Formats: sequence, C-alpha cells, structure tokens
Amino acid sequence: MTAYEFWMPLVLLGVCSLGVLWMRHEGKVLERRLEEARAEKRPTK
Repeated sequence: MTAYEFWMPLVLLGVCSLGVLWMRHEGKVLERRLEEARAEKRPTK
C-alpha cells in the first residue's frame, strides 16, 4: 500500500465533508435572502 493509496480516501472524505458544510451554509443564506425579499414585497403592495 503506497502513501498515495492511503491519503486519497482521506482527502476525498475531507473534500466531501467540506462540500456538505458549504451546501448547508449556502442553503441557509439563500433561505434568508428569500425571506428578506418576501418581507420587502409585502409593505409595497
């Protein structure tokens, strides 16, 4: 077993976990933006 074979799964795991965290963060930001847009539209109409 080479060092490359040992590190690749760890690197992939780290990248996947970071991707999940980033997606969760982006989802929360998008939800906030949608709520703000709705709140802005209500008083004008």
